[in-house]
Amino acid sequence: MSASLFAYLDNAPSFDEFAAEALRLGLQYRYSLPPDRRWRYPLHVFGLGDLRVVYHQGNPAASKAVVNTTVRRSDSPIGAVQLHLISQRVVRRWGGEIYDPQRRKRVARA
Repeated sequence: MSASLFAYLDNAPSFDEFAAEALRLGLQYRYSLPPDRRWRYPLHVFGLGDLRVVYHQGNPAASKAVVNTTVRRSDSPIGAVQLHLISQRVVRRWGGEIYDPQRRKRVARA
């Protein structure tokens, strides 16, 4: 079973800024997807074990971005902690709010 959290950021960091923060969190860069018709901005994928973090770089002019954090084994206490830790860290750094799609509610606001 997997679980996800979305962090809707108030300020869109550059790829380099986000990659540096991900590295501090122990995440490894995996790959990037170029913009397409659906997503008009690049998606950057980071991960560690069962944890996957996708940085939706967003529109730099609008200064908005999204970080989707997913863990495959959400029944593990470590997985749940990883989800919250990463989401809270990026929201604390760039402002925004955390949303839990399974509970359909906002979890935290920076």
